Amino acid sequence: MVRDDQRVSLVFCCNNMMLFQALVDTQKPPEMISGNMTAVMCVYSGLFMRFAWMVQPRNYLLLACHVSNESVQLYQLSRWARAQRFLEKKEAEEQK
Repeated sequence: MVRDDQRVSLVFCCNNMMLFQALVDTQKPPEMISGNMTAVMCVYSGLFMRFAWMVQPRNYLLLACHVSNESVQLYQLSRWARAQRFLEKKEAEEQK
């Protein structure tokens, strides 16, 4: 049987591993990024940020973990969009 403090530690480790993996992926070429999975991870972290804020008492540790993950995932999404040339159209219009 898993105690509550062990469960919290396990969840915290799993969430931080997700953040660590996202940080490692920033070194890979943007062509390897899955846009669908990155978007899903952004939504996932956004939902859990809201959960961590709304639950009483507030779970600041979970909030910090998902804020960090959200920022890394958004960076990855921007790299993917640049590699797919989604952001190129805006730059061309601004130069005109």
